[in-house]
Amino acid sequence: MITLTLDGNFFSIDSNQGGSQGVPKAAQSFPNNRFTDGQGVWKCSQSGEFIATAFNFNFPAPQSTGPVTTGRADYRATFNPVSQTVEGTFEIRTFNLSANPLDNNVPVGEGEPFRFTFTGERVTVRN
Repeated sequence: MITLTLDGNFFSIDSNQGGSQGVPKAAQSFPNNRFTDGQGVWKCSQSGEFIATAFNFNFPAPQSTGPVTTGRADYRATFNPVSQTVEGTFEIRTFNLSANPLDNNVPVGEGEPFRFTFTGERVTVRN
């Protein structure tokens, strides 16, 4: 679920973020699936897409000694005003907590970025 605010804030939650048990097979390649909601910023591009960058924290599995990491998700999507639907892609990269996730020269985790597609529908108030 994505929320875009008029002043450029971006919020996301993901049905996979509670761990890997019960996660669809397509998402099981993403390690761990223990992460927080994402928060960031968005804007419209000249081509009519919205682009966004959001950050979250990733936690190791309970039996793991792995570190907590920072995740950066980069989104690109288009909105269809007639059907009130959205479709797009996002890429996730993870970074050590001490690294700057905005620095494109910082090494990312093995096999990254992870790439995903999404579709959605605008939520409106129902009486």
